[in-house]
Amino acid sequence: MVMILDKTSSEPSLDLLCSGTPGTALKIVEADVTEPATQTYRTSRFGTIEVPEDLVITLPEGIIGFDQCRRYVILRNDDRSDFRWLQSLDAPAIAFPILNPSTFRPDYAPTIGDIDALLLGMSDTSPMLVFAVITIPPNNARGMTANLLAPLVINPVTREGKQVIVLDEGFTTRHSVLEEIERMRTLATSQRSKRGRSERAA
Repeated sequence: MVMILDKTSSEPSLDLLCSGTPGTALKIVEADVTEPATQTYRTSRFGTIEVPEDLVITLPEGIIGFDQCRRYVILRNDDRSDFRWLQSLDAPAIAFPILNPSTFRPDYAPTIGDIDALLLGMSDTSPMLVFAVITIPPNNARGMTANLLAPLVINPVTREGKQVIVLDEGFTTRHSVLEEIERMRTLATSQRSKRGRSERAA
């Protein structure tokens, strides 16, 4: 049995809204948490952060190429931005920009195998968070790419995640985000045009 990742959680319930400047303690804003136990971590990009224990995400196998880092937190600097940062709590310098693939490719519904679903404690009705790791070339934001072959899948109930290799063909580690957005716009325009022709014909 395999699972199609088309039931992602609509609430990014494991991320922290941070405000502050690098080198200073970040203020954590999390409305749903009442006086949780917190721990302070130093990071290279965000300075010192205080992380509630119940928002720590564990990746038992780490990220590909960074298997020594197992504990992470998801940070967001701006509610208006879809970008998040997957900040390692084991290595201050390691932080990955991530995006929910649905923000630039709404039809992304990859398939994962039984073993990955079992390790994540997933069922067909389980909520889940799915993120693509983003690569941004130096001084070339337009050249950013998304890894859709190996998304990060997180069970928000257990707070455990895994970078899985999807079973579908056609996905790669370097999908152009801008090309995917343009593809989405082209499809939307085509669909509107078809609807318009159908309505005129009726």
